[in-house]
Amino acid sequence: MIRKVVLSIAICAISGAAHSQSISLFGFEIGKKLASVEGFTFVQEEADYFSYTARTSKNKEFLLQGIGISKLSSTIVVVNAMAPYQSEAACSRQMSEIVVQLNARYPGLTEKITEADGTVFHVLSQTRANCSWKTTVGNTNLTMPCSSHFTVYCSGGRSLFLEASDTGYREQAREEAKQFSLKSGRKQLD
Repeated sequence: MIRKVVLSIAICAISGAAHSQSISLFGFEIGKKLASVEGFTFVQEEADYFSYTARTSKNKEFLLQGIGISKLSSTIVVVNAMAPYQSEAACSRQMSEIVVQLNARYPGLTEKITEADGTVFHVLSQTRANCSWKTTVGNTNLTMPCSSHFTVYCSGGRSLFLEASDTGYREQAREEAKQFSLKSGRKQLD
């Protein structure tokens, strides 16, 4: 059985002082505050965010769809999905189709392909305008541009994984996790 998955991915403008772009997947916009977790089931607490899975899939081709929200402001920092396939070839074909769809729809995306332990990862990214975050490497303070990105890969040959995220919002979630651990009196998860 051959399935064609059409993604509902959009680059959306976010209102605010500095108009920057963010990405969305399955109708969940990275950087937007989630009003309610109704319709989601809590999965686990990650180091920087809370992970939830949707009780009802917004795209029938994907068995599981999830979101990660920051610990204090409930900002969506990651959207992900998983689809099982009958064969490694079917999974690889679908992964390639998704990459082609993303590149066709957003010609400004930069693609990086890496391999680790037999899994090929496709990361398609773009720098988000008017956004940066600060980090320290060694004794050097650096200002890093925010990057919105999609990651697509087949795990174990038969499970397709798709994720949308943004480094700026992930950094925001990291900072919120530090504040959350101080407020709750718990040691931050690593």
